[in-house]
Parts: sequence; C-alpha cells; structure tokens
Amino acid sequence: MTPVLPVLPALPVLPVLPALPVLPSYDAPQGSLVPPHRRVTVSGQSAGASMAIQHLIAFSSSVDGAAIAAGSPYGCGMQKLHDWRCYYGGLDMEAAERYVRKRFQQGLVDDPSHLRQVPVVLFSGRRDLVVFTRVMRAVEQQLRRFVAPERILTSYDTRASHVWSVDHGSE
Repeated sequence: MTPVLPVLPALPVLPVLPALPVLPSYDAPQGSLVPPHRRVTVSGQSAGASMAIQHLIAFSSSVDGAAIAAGSPYGCGMQKLHDWRCYYGGLDMEAAERYVRKRFQQGLVDDPSHLRQVPVVLFSGRRDLVVFTRVMRAVEQQLRRFVAPERILTSYDTRASHVWSVDHGSE
C-alpha cells in the first residue's frame, strides 16, 4: 500500500520590503585594512547579531550595510544589570551613546559619523522570548543617533520567534 502524505498548508506570502538604494563603489580610507573597492556588510541573528553590531560600530568606516535580527545594542554588556537588559530591555540609551563616543575618543572604534549613510535592516519577531523586541527597538534608538533615519528599515510586526526568519508571514 502506498503511504498517504499529509497536505501541508501553503506558506504565507512574505511582505515585500522596499529596496534600499545601491551604494556607489567603496573607496577605503587611507591606511585602512580593507582593500579598495571591496564591499563589506555584516549580518547576524542572536549572538551573531550582537557581533554584527559590534563590527558595525567598531569598523564603521569600512561597512557598507548591516542586517540585524534579535541582537543587543553596542556596549550593552557594560551597563548595569546587563544580563537582564541585553535580552529583555530597559537599557540606558544615553549611557549607550556615551559609550560609543568614549570608545571613539580612546581610538578603539572608528568615528561613528561614518555610519550616517550606512543602510541597516533590523528584524525582531513578536514571539521572540529570548531577545525581546524592545531590545531591538533599543538597537534602533542607538543607531538612529548615528545613522540617517531613511537608511534604517525595521520589521518588528511578524509572528516569528527567535529565528533568522525567511518565511515568518504577517497578520
């Protein structure tokens, strides 16, 4: 007898996000470790997203774009109660901005002004119980202090949990 396979429901249609403009060819600053005309983007989910944010801030002069899903803001671990705040929210955004600027003044990260025209995509699902959406909103708040608002694209209204979502659907 031939086994009968169950009929799976159709996946929901993904919303079409507006395309970000194509950037001109990148010319590395004098003395940069990045070869000229090389495009560098960073992306990650969860701890990978937090690492992508670290790279985005630290090497902002050589990053052409970022996609962040369920990560924590730059310098999150330096805040009081960071074990809680880096996953569930309640970060001190003034302290986060000061931390970025302090690291720049110490020569430990690139000038955050390089972030102004870097396109950034931020994603968090409503069902994420590992890194709450309000933490990704804090990432957005932190980046809006350095990145032009029209260069930030967000998606926080899906039913996705703690995933790098490709078929999350929407309601």
